[in-house]
Amino acid sequence: MKISNRFLRWVGLSLVLCAACDVRAQTSTETPSEGLSRRMVRKAQPLPSIEPIEMGSFLVYPDLTVTGMYDDNVYYASQDKIGDWAMMASPTVFVQSNWERHALNLYANVDAMRYLSRESENSDDYRVSAEGRYDFTQDVNAYGGARWAQEHEDRESPDSRNGYTPTRYTNERAYGGGFAQFSRLSVRLGGTVQRLDYSDVKFLNGIINMDDRDRTQYSGGTRIAWELSPHFEPFVQVAFDLRRYSNDPDDAGYFRDSNGERYLIGTRFLMSGTAKAEIFGGYLAQRYEDVRFPVVHAPAFGMNLILRPRTGTTISVFVDRTVEETTLPAASGNLNSYASFALVSRFSSLLALQMSGALSRNDYQVIDRRDDYLSGGVGLYWYLARGMILETSYQYRKLRSSVATEDFSKNQVFLRLVFALQPRE
Repeated sequence: MKISNRFLRWVGLSLVLCAACDVRAQTSTETPSEGLSRRMVRKAQPLPSIEPIEMGSFLVYPDLTVTGMYDDNVYYASQDKIGDWAMMASPTVFVQSNWERHALNLYANVDAMRYLSRESENSDDYRVSAEGRYDFTQDVNAYGGARWAQEHEDRESPDSRNGYTPTRYTNERAYGGGFAQFSRLSVRLGGTVQRLDYSDVKFLNGIINMDDRDRTQYSGGTRIAWELSPHFEPFVQVAFDLRRYSNDPDDAGYFRDSNGERYLIGTRFLMSGTAKAEIFGGYLAQRYEDVRFPVVHAPAFGMNLILRPRTGTTISVFVDRTVEETTLPAASGNLNSYASFALVSRFSSLLALQMSGALSRNDYQVIDRRDDYLSGGVGLYWYLARGMILETSYQYRKLRSSVATEDFSKNQVFLRLVFALQPRE
């Protein structure tokens, strides 16, 4: 019994997804294959390691993932931790076109989580998406996609930590753009519209009003690159975003609408299949409608590095800086500086090891607060049989905040079994 090399690529992709957490979404001008597909879901991915079911000119990857978990700090508490066991069932289907030109991908997923004792933490998350690319020529294409999700927010968020249940919200996103290659010069244009709608949460004898967080974000930009050689491609990238809140002002009297900009200069490297990297730097700013909120401006920087030092081993490093939203009283937003890594190593055709870690610093603006997050994990993947993969993993998460009562740490242990529907032999 042999496992396809695509299994290892799926493992690596899953780790990068968990580490990156969509931090670049607000300024993305990527193609569908580099963009929405990569960011679609943190908790579930199609299984390209498993042979697809062919339906005409489409490849279909259906699977069911069953996860058992123990969490020693369900409520992200700084003291008096409460632990619990949980089970999650995640049916998923991914449909991919198998055409020589153009592309169409469809995706649907459900995560149904049930806790043994803490039933208030139960959740049902739903996600569907579609994306496509139209190739006018080999060097010119247009692309676009849409995604709808109903999800819940982890209690580590300071904007919604104290409710009786986790905060539910809907996330709607649509994007489009185009790409053109002119000899060594390439131009990419892209834009995204995202709508976030948060549900109120029960607390004591009333509710926590989440309507102040509802917003629509519009982003767009362009990227111009020049291929100096097959291994070296400098680029410039400009992106803008508009963030518009449904309640303006909010219940505390703050006008949270803002306009952002990001100017980057960078380069891409490709080293004979053993490494590829994208490194950039520049300037970012966020300008708020409320005169009490000064402009947030800072150096921008980032890196996306993939190394393959030997056969069966992949190392990924990701660095980025963005301005994120918050509705904490008197705070305009937070400047988020983020770094993560992931390692996947193949021991045999049936066994792979993964390790990952991340650091994140949230500097809240206007108010005196800084949050430092640390996370890390390790896991093993076994290819048990045709259409069956077993994963066992451990995850650690810690917050060290300038507000001492907000600190927490937690340990989680997972056991996952993936069942993929296979074509008849």
